[in-house]
Parts: sequence; C-alpha cells; structure tokens
Amino acid sequence: MTARRVPVTRRRRVAGRPRGAFTPEGEAPDVGELVSRQLRQALATVAAALISLAGLPAVALWLRAPGAWVALTLAVQPVLVALAVHHLKRAERLER
Repeated sequence: MTARRVPVTRRRRVAGRPRGAFTPEGEAPDVGELVSRQLRQALATVAAALISLAGLPAVALWLRAPGAWVALTLAVQPVLVALAVHHLKRAERLER
C-alpha cells in the first residue's frame, strides 16, 4: 500500500489561548486598565530603585563609619535583586 498525501490548507494553532480569546468570565480583558496598572507598578519600582541607589550612599556619608562603604557595596545588589523579583511577581499577578 502506498501512503496518500493530503494537502494542508492551514497551519496548526500553537498551544495556548487563541487570539482574541475571551477571559473565563466571558468578557474581553480591559487592556487599557492593565497597562495603567503595570505602569503604576513600574513607576513604583523605579522610584524604589532610585531611592535605594541615592539613599544608601547618603546614609553611608551621614554615618561616617569606616565599614559603611563596605556594607554599602554588599547591600545595594541584593536590594536591587529583591526589587526586581518583587516587580516580576507583582506584574505577573496583575496579568491574571
């Protein structure tokens, strides 16, 4: 027996939600509201990062302790990583 070829008329859909799909409640998602929430969250994250980048050296200058700059170099990176993780979790929560 020979296998018969069948022409494919359209591409298969990739797994996931189809384009233009509705939310489980049956309503279309409000894109404008989602964008404004994410923008507010991004601005809050940027403000916190600027405060930490500008505020920690100011505290180190104010304390004038010899080990303040060493502590500062070890403290800034974990603070920024924590801010990034918090922002990621919050943005994912907003998209649900």
